[in-house]
Amino acid sequence: MAASWYVDKYNPFHLPTSEQAEKMGGFSEPLPLRLLDDMTFVFCPASFPLFFFTMDMGERTNYITWAVVALINGPLYYCAGLLLAALIKFTLWKSY
Repeated sequence: MAASWYVDKYNPFHLPTSEQAEKMGGFSEPLPLRLLDDMTFVFCPASFPLFFFTMDMGERTNYITWAVVALINGPLYYCAGLLLAALIKFTLWKSY
């Protein structure tokens, strides 16, 4: 969320406005921004469907979406951690 807020607020990649992008013809987003977006979807899997439906809805909706994503991803990562801990415990127990 912090990275998205920073990009929206300070525009470190010098992204054009929608009007400027239309005048330019073909505009592709910079590679670091594309990687940041891809990493968000990899590390926060619940964000993809939510962002798909709330795209371009405004700042307040984006903050609410980030809160919902955190509430969904928290239990997902907790379950993944339990599974990983069980696998490690089983593997260590099996090796003795």
